[in-house]
Amino acid sequence: MTKSAGLLIIKNSKVLLVKPRHMASDNNWSIPKGLIDKPSDRNIIETAIRETFEETGILIPKDKIDPSKRSLISYVDSKGILSKIIFYFVVEISDKEYNQYKISNDFDSSEIEAIAFFSAREARKKVYWKQQSVLNFLKADSFCINELELLIKLGYIYKVKHPVFPIWLYNITRKCKLHKNWNYTTLSCRGLILDDSGRIIARPFKKFFERHEIYPEVLNLLYKPIYSADKWDGALGVMYKYKNNYYICSKNNFNHYIGTIATDAFYNQLRHLNIKDLKDYTILFEIITLKNPFTINYTVADTIFPIAVINNKSAKNDFTRLEELEKVCVESTIKEGFVDIYEDGTMIKNKLPDFMNEYKKLKKLKEISFVRNSDKITGSLLDRKKIMDHSFNNLLTNLTQFFLSENEMYSEKLIFWL
Repeated sequence: MTKSAGLLIIKNSKVLLVKPRHMASDNNWSIPKGLIDKPSDRNIIETAIRETFEETGILIPKDKIDPSKRSLISYVDSKGILSKIIFYFVVEISDKEYNQYKISNDFDSSEIEAIAFFSAREARKKVYWKQQSVLNFLKADSFCINELELLIKLGYIYKVKHPVFPIWLYNITRKCKLHKNWNYTTLSCRGLILDDSGRIIARPFKKFFERHEIYPEVLNLLYKPIYSADKWDGALGVMYKYKNNYYICSKNNFNHYIGTIATDAFYNQLRHLNIKDLKDYTILFEIITLKNPFTINYTVADTIFPIAVINNKSAKNDFTRLEELEKVCVESTIKEGFVDIYEDGTMIKNKLPDFMNEYKKLKKLKEISFVRNSDKITGSLLDRKKIMDHSFNNLLTNLTQFFLSENEMYSEKLIFWL
């Protein structure tokens, strides 16, 4: 597998692209990059600067680059073989800085035919399709619908329509995990909620990995973690707001009962939280419930607690705002592990040995148990008589009424049930 690094240079909302020589098509332009092939290439930022300079004559200072504005591109063939990865860093410069950094008009003409700046719309038409995801940095409050639809067609992500609202939930598929087809977009599709135009409604943190799964080039950029958070053995809950009401769903589906449990718990336990000033953020919760079979057998009632406050544009976790939210105590002290969070936003999972031993033992038993007891689980949920349909035991019927409700009295009645 080959590895490369490069820079996405943005100037006046336009991006710099290069046209590789011997490419007849006009829609195979590339973001500047080059191979990581020298013994000294231990720092991929320095490699990205050098290779971009060789292709464009633009020498970007190292201190101009924000490591958190980083994207990964994975080249996976039709057989699912990962053959190439590219590390991209995004840097914005002014006209004055461009004149300062453009120290040479020479470039590698044996490989590059042309260099030009393009608007976001033009760039999406010209850039090689596998590099499309990097262009999402141009418009931080949305994702490109065309790229998402292509990834759906290729089987790497899927989308779920909300039962009532014109919004969609996006998540990765098993195929994406197996092929390791990671890029800015697939990593972001972990319960990502968008409207029809691609505007972000709710943005969970990007998929993160255990240390042994992370490329060494990325690990070399990291220093000490700035924050460590406990990782509970629960389900991820994504809070979203629509028509002035708050809801929580699972990262997989709007209709999954775990979201109903979490919404229930939110109005029961956390209604007093001051979240009105968090309209540009997504609050994520850990959902602990006996009705969702995990490895650790918690003995508490249905509980949620905030684990992240994500800026919808920057995708960064705002720890100050997170600390302002009330922490919900869980009776059990058993944890799955912890997550180290670094200054550039990188998150690394650390699972405790005791948990992993239990997980290996219970993995198969858990799946069998869940299938055998699915009716019992559903029944005990419906017995709670919260926002479910009491007459027909149909969860979605009254949940749909809850979504549709614009009648304040009815809304208050529902909240009273909760």
